[in-house]
Amino acid sequence: MADRLMYDGYKAAGYEYVIIDDCWSFYYRSKGKLVGDTRRFPRGMKAVAEEVHDRGLKFGIYTDIGTKTCGGYPGSYGYYKTDAQTFADWGVDYVKLLHCHCNDFTAVYVEMGDALRSSGRDMVYSCKWPLYQQKAGITPNYKNISKTCNLWRNYDEVGYSWDSIYDAVKYEAANQDVLTEVSGPGAWTDPDAARSSPPRKTDDGSSHQKTRHSG
Repeated sequence: MADRLMYDGYKAAGYEYVIIDDCWSFYYRSKGKLVGDTRRFPRGMKAVAEEVHDRGLKFGIYTDIGTKTCGGYPGSYGYYKTDAQTFADWGVDYVKLLHCHCNDFTAVYVEMGDALRSSGRDMVYSCKWPLYQQKAGITPNYKNISKTCNLWRNYDEVGYSWDSIYDAVKYEAANQDVLTEVSGPGAWTDPDAARSSPPRKTDDGSSHQKTRHSG
């Protein structure tokens, strides 16, 4: 994937992060620390980060605020400082944090943010804090969220259908006064990943989503 970003022109166009999602780790910790699945990453996660950096790109990784990830792998609950330091030692540049297997919707996000900031390495902190608060019937405190996370998801995951894109756009339009007030350098709303040319998505749908992201 890093090679594709380089050789297909994406890096030159401004795409600079290679982010590994769920299921990259073993199903258990080693001496309290997360470890990469050696079947997928035989030289370890630090080596993966180095390969990405050698191409002039940045490396991101997924973890979960709860006891397990959404895929059933070890989550960071109770290990925020340990995991933040592990990611820093590996050379991670971006941490994507999801919310599965956890009933705390506030303090844990701040705790993880503090752990990342005290790790000694600058890492982008991506969270879904307001999304899961709203699902739990809690009104998000966006001023607090914007001080903790660098970017945050407000709405459900965007799929391949036009309806899912349009629903997310409608949400942001209805809440733009709140979102624009807290957005700025180092803190912004996350419109979710752009779905690039999937088989069930029209050209118009792809164009609309790219326009939304570029704005």
